[in-house]
Amino acid sequence: MAIEAPVTIPCRYSLCFVGALFAWGLLAACLHSQWLGRRLWWHMPLLGEPFRMDEQAALARNLGLMLDAGATLERAVSEIAAAGAGGPMQHTMARISKALDEGVPPPEAFRAAGRWREEFLWAVDAVSEGVPPRLAFAQVGAVLEDKSASRFDAVYRVCTPLAVLLAAAGVGLLGWTVFNSLAEIARSVML
Repeated sequence: MAIEAPVTIPCRYSLCFVGALFAWGLLAACLHSQWLGRRLWWHMPLLGEPFRMDEQAALARNLGLMLDAGATLERAVSEIAAAGAGGPMQHTMARISKALDEGVPPPEAFRAAGRWREEFLWAVDAVSEGVPPRLAFAQVGAVLEDKSASRFDAVYRVCTPLAVLLAAAGVGLLGWTVFNSLAEIARSVML
């Protein structure tokens, strides 16, 4: 009785390449996910800007509500920092709170702490000069949310077709590789 050699799967194209192409397609599609997007794209120069604007808009609205309720700017910032409610800007809020506790004026503390949008800095300056805080920060929140939405739309118009094409190409190449491998196995069995 003759022992047959095991059938091997000859594959011209690496499944790793196909899998990587498919993964890139899924990664580009994850841009639509707010949860993953905020963590993944936050630090990227072009793709992270809408996420940063959105976070600053939410912070502006919350800060305005706290100031309108009677808290001082220093107290509101220290409460946000202590609660860890700054989201991705949590460490920035802690630096601002520390600077305010050391007696640095609020506009200077915000400017020194990180990358803030000019609109947000305008609201901090306006509140320091006596403008009603809820009005100033609510207006800034609305402006930043509108800008963020328009940037998200621009990014989605480019990334959505790209993600679909990459995912479709990955699935197509994966299918082609599997069927080609099955055809090669069938040919080797027939011989």
